[in-house]
Amino acid sequence: MAINLIHIAMKAFARSSHQITVFFDPESSRCGKVLAVIRAQGLPVQDVDIVNNPLTEEQLFELANMLNLTISELVNRDHPVFMKRFGDLDLDDPDWAKLIHKNPEIMKTPIVIHGDKAFLISSPNEVLRV
Repeated sequence: MAINLIHIAMKAFARSSHQITVFFDPESSRCGKVLAVIRAQGLPVQDVDIVNNPLTEEQLFELANMLNLTISELVNRDHPVFMKRFGDLDLDDPDWAKLIHKNPEIMKTPIVIHGDKAFLISSPNEVLRV
């Protein structure tokens, strides 16, 4: 059920200029700060916890496409889990999508969708320009 809601979020809410969707890792302090900044602006926000509700491979491809990135560019290669378990992997995009789906904590976050645009946010203040 949650995955269907995520799919709806990417299809429906991504098109609304009155709604912001945030894909986040609950363990990330940066994600928490970004969510706080967005909520302080008073805009409706749908937060999608990617660790407890992993994105499907199809959703990962859709999100990468919206960001104009490859799937491999969604991987945080500096994340401790990635470095410890996977090291120097060289995969094709479908295999990267499978890896992210099974290990969502290695995905770069937060990702914000507002209107028909997606943004990979690197600092909390950056979200003010979305």
